[in-house]
Amino acid sequence: MEPNPIRDLAKRVRNDPDYAKVFAKDPAEELKKAADDVDQPAYIGDKLIYRMVVFALTIVVLIAAVGAILLSWNTKAMPESLIALGSASIGALAGLLAPSPVRSGARKD
Repeated sequence: MEPNPIRDLAKRVRNDPDYAKVFAKDPAEELKKAADDVDQPAYIGDKLIYRMVVFALTIVVLIAAVGAILLSWNTKAMPESLIALGSASIGALAGLLAPSPVRSGARKD
């Protein structure tokens, strides 16, 4: 069953009297906050997953770099798969660590 943000908001208003008062005071603002929460994927607020992905990609980059150095010392040809893994991991790290234009205020509502 897919999450339903409207049903979740209604359940929160019904079950939490303090939030019901806040919602009654300024429903437009609370609806805007709820819509902003829906726009963000669930993994955005989860720093552990983000750190695990960055760590794993960093390990792949380091293995590819060390492998390339070791193979070049032995004057052996580097496999294309090693080059592809290293390049893809560096690109993924750049994409993860670059600042997001959405977070920097470029998004207009």
